[in-house]
Amino acid sequence: MKINFLISNLFLKLGFFIITPRNYSFGAFYGTIINGLKIAKFLKKKKIICISLIDYHNKFNQKKIHNLILTLRIINKLKSDEIALSILFSIMILPFHILYYLKITSLLNFIVFQNFSYKFIPKFFGYGEVFTNEKLENDYNFTYQLRLDPKLYLNNKVEIFNNKKKNSGKNIALCIKDTNYSKIKQISELYCSDINFMKTSLDYLIENGFFIRRIGEPLMNEFNYKNENYEDLTRSKNHLSKFNSTIEFSDFYIGSAGSHAEAVELFDKKKCLVNSIDHTLSSYSYSQKNVILFKKVFDIRKRKILSIEELFDFGLFDYYDVIRKFKNKEIILIDNDQDETLDSVKTFLTINEHFIEKRDRNRQYFEMRKSALKKKLKNRLCSLWLSSEFNEYTVSENYLNKFLFRNEYIDELSKKFYLENF
Repeated sequence: MKINFLISNLFLKLGFFIITPRNYSFGAFYGTIINGLKIAKFLKKKKIICISLIDYHNKFNQKKIHNLILTLRIINKLKSDEIALSILFSIMILPFHILYYLKITSLLNFIVFQNFSYKFIPKFFGYGEVFTNEKLENDYNFTYQLRLDPKLYLNNKVEIFNNKKKNSGKNIALCIKDTNYSKIKQISELYCSDINFMKTSLDYLIENGFFIRRIGEPLMNEFNYKNENYEDLTRSKNHLSKFNSTIEFSDFYIGSAGSHAEAVELFDKKKCLVNSIDHTLSSYSYSQKNVILFKKVFDIRKRKILSIEELFDFGLFDYYDVIRKFKNKEIILIDNDQDETLDSVKTFLTINEHFIEKRDRNRQYFEMRKSALKKKLKNRLCSLWLSSEFNEYTVSENYLNKFLFRNEYIDELSKKFYLENF
């Protein structure tokens, strides 16, 4: 960390902000590259992009590098001095990654002193692997020491892929994570859902002239849907390139929250998210034209579906709290049904065709969210976490009418769910 701190600060003074995208992870890649580019723009610095050419810690037992081609495309859009320094830093970091990959760093820790490698052998330069780390004892955390203004993420577009081609306004990228995808990354299992619940929404979209391309991984479930305005790209050999290019040349994204939805921000597209469970970072949404639909949460001990107000009261609005309760088998997550999904899709299209001011239920929802976040983030110092206060999106008014506050409808739904599942 000391070497990274010194080099990163030196180049910051020279007018460059270094970004090391987490290429070993699909989701973390988009988080580091998107937010790194936003920080560089906010600081008015030139960009150096340092590429990780090997998965030096094999985090997901895959030993693969994600989005190398996309990273090279981004570097190619930089100025000549930025490109030259990006190449130089990518070469410089490689020997260090080899030391970690071969576990030589562990040997050095044993021979010299504990944490020697952590302090003196960098895993990244600039903004990178520990981009949400905020440990106060770490005086050499480059990103933390910048004391960034959390508002920098709001209305600060990446503007790398400015698609000059005029789109029809009718192209949609569809991506639904399912239980098969969790075999790749178990961390994503809470966002998984059944794509068959999208059928009614797809019928509606196609009837209204939209062309839909399904994107994702070959492991995702097969979906038997036939229409000339529907194309499934999940089985493509180059499915990751198809994922990026489809979003780039689409008008909208509809699908799962989490890392796939975060990727959309790189291409500056509006998104309609279903089956989300995170009311905190909210897939980096900073526009009221984005729509988010949340899963219902059934509390096993209380034998009831919790209202959104209760989720905020009981601290069940953040991904990490939800996954902890889920793994402890204290809660059950209930997917959005076809009617809820269709209603959110219609809300999304209406908002993007004719912008609608925030209505009463959305105002109440965001007041609750703001109050809950204020308590949640009281001792946080990481700018990315603090930026969640400034997230913007819309939740369907119909959904909020049903689930924002405790009511008879939720009570009846709770009884029905309990009788059918216990």
